[in-house]
Amino acid sequence: MVKEIQDWKVGYTNSPDVPPREWYPAKVPGAVRQDYARAKGWEPFYMGTNPQDYRWMEDVYWLYTVPLSFKLEAHQRATLCFKGILYPHKRGNAVRRGRNV
Repeated sequence: MVKEIQDWKVGYTNSPDVPPREWYPAKVPGAVRQDYARAKGWEPFYMGTNPQDYRWMEDVYWLYTVPLSFKLEAHQRATLCFKGILYPHKRGNAVRRGRNV
């Protein structure tokens, strides 16, 4: 069974060990700049002098979250498949419920 995940949220923080204070609706696949701009009502980053307003986004950690809800039988397993991640985390780890996996 393949299940598309819809309810992605994204948020930023200054440390990967501290959760974001706010979460914003995200499109996956997508881009954090576009998700943040959409949530805040900003103009696209590529217009006029907007790239300067977006520059700070390169210096923070962006985290995604999504609720997962399914049951597995003892003989079953779940696989989370990403069809493309452009920027891996510096540590190279995925995190589930605050634990590295």
